[in-house]
Amino acid sequence: MLVPVLRCLYAQNTNLTVTLVTRKRFVPIFKEFTALQIVTPDYANQHKGLKGLYRLYKELKQRKPHRIADIHNNLRTAVLRMFFKLSFTRIKAINKGYAERKRLTHPSKKTMKPLTPQH
Repeated sequence: MLVPVLRCLYAQNTNLTVTLVTRKRFVPIFKEFTALQIVTPDYANQHKGLKGLYRLYKELKQRKPHRIADIHNNLRTAVLRMFFKLSFTRIKAINKGYAERKRLTHPSKKTMKPLTPQH
């Protein structure tokens, strides 16, 4: 899902610098993007736990990001988002629609409303 977005982003903005935080095993997916800076955290050792996430935040903060897009929206990225919000960095996160899905599948108070597609 991210590769087509990056293709469009680089097609519209040729001099843009994007830093992507991803696991080492996913790096080959993004080899076609030469201007993409990839950060591979070590969640098993160096970036493990809350102290490790703070260490990762400090490493990312040294790159002086203008804006951050959280396209994963899990617990780990929520903690990183909190650190960046405390430093007044602009950040956007994807809305996966958990509340809408929960209302749709509720046993007694169902809200029969179509879900918004995520793609």
